[in-house]
Amino acid sequence: MESSQQAAASSGADKYIIDLKNKDFKIGEGAFADVHIIFRKKNFKKFAAKVLKVSPDYMTSYEKLGHDRELKILRKMDHPLV
Repeated sequence: MESSQQAAASSGADKYIIDLKNKDFKIGEGAFADVHIIFRKKNFKKFAAKVLKVSPDYMTSYEKLGHDRELKILRKMDHPLV
């Protein structure tokens, strides 16, 4: 992937712009994912997106459990950027 090439966010791939190679857009990281700034294509509104470091197909059962817990927490959050 070229540094200027944009990857599509997994949900709504045609709606968002994300550049995984640009370190200026990486705003955090955790055990399972990195957090990047992404933009909505139609109005360039800014969001945060968690991008998994490892495909769920290659996670250990412990990693999958942690990932599933985090998803449950994120789904319960009431925040405009989540």
